[in-house]
Amino acid sequence: TRLTTLIPYLQEKGVGILGAAPFSMGLLRSAGPPDWHPASQQLKDLARECAEYCEGEGVDVGKLCVQFAFMEESISTTMISAESREVMLANINHAVNAGQLSNKEKEVLDHVRTNIFGPHGDLDWEGVEIVKYHDMVERAKRGEEVGGISGAIKKDKKASA
Repeated sequence: TRLTTLIPYLQEKGVGILGAAPFSMGLLRSAGPPDWHPASQQLKDLARECAEYCEGEGVDVGKLCVQFAFMEESISTTMISAESREVMLANINHAVNAGQLSNKEKEVLDHVRTNIFGPHGDLDWEGVEIVKYHDMVERAKRGEEVGGISGAIKKDKKASA
């Protein structure tokens, strides 16, 4: 939703707007986020609360995510990925039928925005991965084993010696 605050400025500058990841990289899927997701535990807990609330109300959280992404007409393109063909077909169906939420779905969406996420302001994971990456690089430079990056740094040190 933070993007919507930038839309007037971007339009004024003639910049096209591309949306992506209506499910917030899997954060807002019924099964919960993948293990690698960089969001804070607080945000993961809120996403789980959202999915559970939607399920309890008989509303498909996936449909709400896709429909919400397509509500802003100023965003001309939205990229969506899926873990299976079946899920992608459902996402395509939701996109094709954008703007066709039932009254119940609209009420649930409003509740999620106002009562679950709203009180917490703009929560995101911007910069989290970069901080982790720089930490890994520093640890690898000290000779600590941190995964694939350690070998690359050791090779780089040998090449520059």
